[in-house]
Amino acid sequence: MFWVRNFLRRLYLLLLPISIRKQLYSCKDVAALLASPDPLTFKQKFFLHLHLLICNNCVSYKGQIGRLGCILRDLIGQRFQEDEKEMKDLEEKIVKKYIN
Repeated sequence: MFWVRNFLRRLYLLLLPISIRKQLYSCKDVAALLASPDPLTFKQKFFLHLHLLICNNCVSYKGQIGRLGCILRDLIGQRFQEDEKEMKDLEEKIVKKYIN
């Protein structure tokens, strides 16, 4: 699969007009876009996907960011459920203490 992406990368770079090649994002730009919570414009999405077609490292980074986000959402969800359980236990203790 690596050689296919490498071949496509070279083919895209050869076939792309110079005006578009000048506007291609760097890996640093792509990392900033992937980490940004703001919605992307059509132009940003286009050049982001174009960069991802030719850059293995950024594809890996995008996958890592996605997996990290899933892990964090799971951890936060678990912590929230634990907090709710603790709150209910505290409420029950308070009620028992002051009702009895």
